[in-house]
Amino acid sequence: MNMKKNFAALVAVAGLALTTVACSKAEEAAPAEEAAAVEAEAGAEVAAEGEAMAAEGEAMAADGAEMAKEGEEMAAEGDAMAKEEMAPAE
Repeated sequence: MNMKKNFAALVAVAGLALTTVACSKAEEAAPAEEAAAVEAEAGAEVAAEGEAMAAEGEAMAADGAEMAKEGEEMAAEGDAMAKEEMAPAE
């Protein structure tokens, strides 16, 4: 009976030691996990800003293309008007 008590006490001490080691390792890992989470959040914010800037760039490019098209149309109208004025009067 005494052996069973000693064994139970040994198991309890071993369990306590393992729990202590596990808690210590978890405490050591916590700052690294927090830092990784902060870095991930910052990276997500930068990515979102980049996507927003890309969308703005695409919108600006579309506006530029529209303006170029309008400029070409105006140039064609100007050419037509110039040809009419240069045509000999009847």
